[in-house]
Amino acid sequence: MKNFITIFTPTYNRAYIIEKLYESLKSQTNKNFEWLVIDDGSIDNTEKIFNRILQDDNEFNIRYINVKL
Repeated sequence: MKNFITIFTPTYNRAYIIEKLYESLKSQTNKNFEWLVIDDGSIDNTEKIFNRILQDDNEFNIRYINVKL
């Protein structure tokens, strides 16, 4: 299945809310998308949360890029 859209999420220190977005994406009926997250060097638990999210069996592609400063 090809991805037709990309949901782009730039983030910095948003560990407190990123899981809510993830749950919202998981609840979509159409999973024909990818989620691209660019983390601009967060110093909270954002990376840890994504390490867990990436281990889940997701029905859509997730690309997490952490830009280390």
